[in-house]
Amino acid sequence: MVLIPDADFNIIIDGEAGILEISMTRIVSARDANQKFSDILGQAAEGETVIITRRGAPVAKLVPYAPTLDGGAWDRLMTMLEKGLPLGGGTFTRDDLYDDR
Repeated sequence: MVLIPDADFNIIIDGEAGILEISMTRIVSARDANQKFSDILGQAAEGETVIITRRGAPVAKLVPYAPTLDGGAWDRLMTMLEKGLPLGGGTFTRDDLYDDR
């Protein structure tokens, strides 16, 4: 992965995955991240992504927290998937399917 910092934005190129990302990502060294952790944490809380480097190579990515589905929503989704969606068609058995043989 190559990081090309710029004043207003960063270009991130991942040669293995073939990804080009242009974003408002902040790049900081591990030393700066250690010394200014509270500030960096606040920036992530405000929506900024921070890439932490060691000797110029990226080692970690601090991203804003995105809440996941709550347990109830997940359970409802699984129940719906197990039942299937009513599409208005009739039901049949395996015997019905092979009745014409």
